[in-house]
Amino acid sequence: MVAMLSRTLLHTLSIVSGMYLNVAEVFFLAENKGSASKADYRIKFKLDGASHESALRLIDSYPKGHVHDALPFKVTATGSHDGSGYLQSAVFHSCTAATGCDGVCTVASGTCDTPELGFELPLDGLLVAHVVCMLLSWGFLLPFGVLWARHMRTSSKKLGSVPVWFAGHRLIQSCGWLLQLMGFAFILAFKKASHFRLTHEVIGLAVVIIGTLQPLNAQFRHLPFIGHPQADGTRTPARKAWEFLHKGMGYMAVMLGVVNVILGLFW
Repeated sequence: MVAMLSRTLLHTLSIVSGMYLNVAEVFFLAENKGSASKADYRIKFKLDGASHESALRLIDSYPKGHVHDALPFKVTATGSHDGSGYLQSAVFHSCTAATGCDGVCTVASGTCDTPELGFELPLDGLLVAHVVCMLLSWGFLLPFGVLWARHMRTSSKKLGSVPVWFAGHRLIQSCGWLLQLMGFAFILAFKKASHFRLTHEVIGLAVVIIGTLQPLNAQFRHLPFIGHPQADGTRTPARKAWEFLHKGMGYMAVMLGVVNVILGLFW
């Protein structure tokens, strides 16, 4: 049986945001089983992959900062339903009471009935991979690598012929650097559209750019006019400027990264 959902249910069927839009990035169509004064939303249809992408395209059609970035909004949805509770290959258009949100669900054949669906939607593997990579990198490894370099610099211990502070900093930051790039790639693959609109996404882009450039600007220390500190600790003016740049960008990226991990988890 294939059911065609052609209009939203009056004041009840909408793309619902809140937790699942802002945190889990999962879209669904919800129906108010309560009243206008005491809403009780329940999932009417979950969305398959094609419908999810269609919902993202609709949101991406609005300018950044639009009220739809954060609030639910009513839509007209047309798609196929085989009784599984998933709306398949749906197309969405925003609507208002004036433009036809009349609450009618029409079918070409079959029924609009769906199974009772809870709010525990499964998380996509790419989204989980993004969260894990960013928690490990910006939530732990990269801040730890900065603290390691800062507090172990006075140690006279060496790993082979390399000071232990530098060997540890390089290893820790390299692992964190790779993980944050993987996390960035995972979320790009997951979202497919609607990138860099919310605060978390904009900060995340800036942090990844700065973090990616850090090991590259670290190589500048090998340039002859920058050089390395002398045995007595003296440094050239260019070396001082480079250290200010490298450390300053690193501190800024770590602070923003930690803040953004918190934003991503809770908002």
